Amino acid sequence: MSKEKSKILNKRNIIIIFLVLITAFMYRNVFIYTYMHYTYEPKEVDGQLEPPFPSYSSAFGTIQGADVNKNGLRDDLEIFANEILNDLPYELREVTKLELKNWSLFTTQDMGTAERKKWWLDKLRIDRCFNFLESSVESPIELNQMFDVMDDLRDRIGNTSERQKAVDINRQGMITNHYLDINISIYNIVAICDGMKINLCKVVKNTLGSSNKWRPRSYQLQPKIYKSFYEKCHKK
Repeated sequence: MSKEKSKILNKRNIIIIFLVLITAFMYRNVFIYTYMHYTYEPKEVDGQLEPPFPSYSSAFGTIQGADVNKNGLRDDLEIFANEILNDLPYELREVTKLELKNWSLFTTQDMGTAERKKWWLDKLRIDRCFNFLESSVESPIELNQMFDVMDDLRDRIGNTSERQKAVDINRQGMITNHYLDINISIYNIVAICDGMKINLCKVVKNTLGSSNKWRPRSYQLQPKIYKSFYEKCHKK
């Protein structure tokens, strides 16, 4: 074989390899979701069985995606979240998934004034509850890990151009309607976290048992938190 023909074949092989790599990159979700759909076995997480991993067509066929168990979280996102949050305490996992569900609303509905107001109210409740739970977590590694996880999972919400467009439009609406008539107490922590499936009585008891876990501002609020705690957790 002549050197000229050898060079032509080498160039052709390089082009073929390049095209294969480009194709694999462009269709990576097809390969990943097809493989996961046929091989993934749902696990029981915090007493609930995961949904089946969706096929590529059901996961990407609509902006909303698949939500077989109707819990407000896309099935693929829920499974990814369970995997990533596996090492965090239950309470932090729960609040993180609530935050994720709230952000997911950007891709599942058109948000008018009423929807925006509810979104902000839920976000404020989740943030206040998280701030309280944060004070009971001794390991800063867990918190840093959770922040990294949230960034990663939020990115997954807008994993198509259509979803990202919906997120951008609704987020812009949130910014322009930030000052809605919302009134929420930052003191009644027990009421704020109520209904989040969190063993808050245990968290409060452990946290109030050691004042050195509290930030100065949190410690100043301790009397009111004590009142909420005893009213909810020590009813006779």
